[in-house]
Amino acid sequence: MIRQLFWFIGAIVALLLIFFLHIAVANFFLFPINYINVIFLSLVWLITYRGAAFSLWLALILSFLLEIFSAAHFGLNMIAMTISLYFVAYFLTNIFINHSWFIVFLSGFLGVLCYRFIFGMLLYLLKFFSRGSFTSIYKMSVNALLEAGLTAATLAILYFISSLVIKKLNPKYISVIRNV
Repeated sequence: MIRQLFWFIGAIVALLLIFFLHIAVANFFLFPINYINVIFLSLVWLITYRGAAFSLWLALILSFLLEIFSAAHFGLNMIAMTISLYFVAYFLTNIFINHSWFIVFLSGFLGVLCYRFIFGMLLYLLKFFSRGSFTSIYKMSVNALLEAGLTAATLAILYFISSLVIKKLNPKYISVIRNV
């Protein structure tokens, strides 16, 4: 019981830490670094290491927190993030079976592009039902490519570093090294 309580409190603290780190990166860092999507990065990393079910539940909570502070219509970020993370989870489990740093980079890149594409399509769909202007497709495409590239590169670096640490802490790996 106590262990589950500590796990629950740890999960809440981790969610809030990811959310505040995303807000800090988006608002306080300079030009190229502020395009890194920390929430998407951490969720794809969790999909890679823990599996899709746990990560997709966390995605719903984090995207709800993101919706509260977003200027877009309520629900657009949540729908786009959930669908794109399902896309990434499907690709990582069925198509990209080998979890090398390049596959993680590619899945992060395609996932962010899918997220921005769905978000843009939902914005364009809502444009027809309300008044207002919309930004150009060119500007949205450049921003999406920049965000996808930086997020995927950061994800690949994080995956590489964490795989080295996890590999060194794995007891099976340590026993193989001693026998050699």
